[in-house]
Amino acid sequence: MEHEKQVNVPKPQPIQVFPEKTNNWGVLLFHGLSASTTEVQPISAYLSQHFPELSLYAPLHPGHGTSIHDLHSVTWENIGAHAVQAFDALHERVENIIVMGLSMGGSVAYYTALERDAKAVLTMSTPFQFPLKQRLKINLGALLGMKAVEKAPGSKEFFEEHGLYSYLYHSIPMLKSYSNMLKYLQSRYQELTAPISIHHGLADELVTPNNALLLAQHLTNAKQLTITFYKEGTHIITVSQVKQLLFKNIHSFLAYQISSP
Repeated sequence: MEHEKQVNVPKPQPIQVFPEKTNNWGVLLFHGLSASTTEVQPISAYLSQHFPELSLYAPLHPGHGTSIHDLHSVTWENIGAHAVQAFDALHERVENIIVMGLSMGGSVAYYTALERDAKAVLTMSTPFQFPLKQRLKINLGALLGMKAVEKAPGSKEFFEEHGLYSYLYHSIPMLKSYSNMLKYLQSRYQELTAPISIHHGLADELVTPNNALLLAQHLTNAKQLTITFYKEGTHIITVSQVKQLLFKNIHSFLAYQISSP
């Protein structure tokens, strides 16, 4: 079958950390498009070590962790509904939830915070919009009936080096659907009032850093809004050279939220 080339990395699983002794706080952590929980595993491991009473749940999005063919029929509404269900499941265990996400996972975090009472939002490498050139390519591919395009050269080697399970192709139908999600969120960002922390690498070539500024310009009603840029941070910032600094900054944000009255 076409587009069956895969990375030589074990199949991913949802991440679930539910300590017996809890502080009644939890983190719901979302991965990016065509990726998996392996890209957020480093931060989940860090948080579990430094917040031993914190509950943590990182689900696999629909159509992910299996085959690119499963992703073609998934829409952003499917992913959003699945994320809200994950929030509700975690909320049965803890009262206070912070939603976090990487890349598209950040968009899913914003959507979840619009649908549920998240106590704070933290996003990494998250787009505000696709560049016009990219939108035109996606629309043209959809018109031509294309299902997938291969990712950049070297992707397979990069994913395997860092233990990341990710598809080696972009799903055109899902990219088009995600573009619609970004438009939807743009119309609702001003409704978000929870504290928000945005993190973005200046070396991110996939989602350029100006996206962080555009997000901030539209998150006008957030109780607290911070943006942190990382000089050598690349798109999958959780495995980049700046990951330890990123983790420390996330630690500070979470500690502040948990300790706030």
